[in-house]
Amino acid sequence: TLAFGDAVVGGGDAGGSGGAGGSGGEGMEDDLEQSYVRLVDDQTFEVMGSFALEPFENGSSVIATRFDGDDNEYFVVGTAYCQPMEMEPQRGRILTFVVRNRQLVLVAEKEVKGAVY
Repeated sequence: TLAFGDAVVGGGDAGGSGGAGGSGGEGMEDDLEQSYVRLVDDQTFEVMGSFALEPFENGSSVIATRFDGDDNEYFVVGTAYCQPMEMEPQRGRILTFVVRNRQLVLVAEKEVKGAVY
């Protein structure tokens, strides 16, 4: 099973009050939300593999597919770069993954105009 996930990656101050899991206003402007594509075991929900997306990039769609003449199953992920001042995303990516040894392997990527829904 493929899933999207986020985590806060902290700049924050040296004391850690604005870092990941921190509270308070100090340093919060330096915190970044990091998005991931994660491969999750469908029985135990254990995260088996993870792929970090770029800053401001979020997963927006996913499909599992096979290609003619190839026995592998591929996961094709659509993304969007969500900039704070944009009404609609101006660019995104199409990422194609295959699972090898219970890990996500990126086999192709293509940057496109607009979000990939």
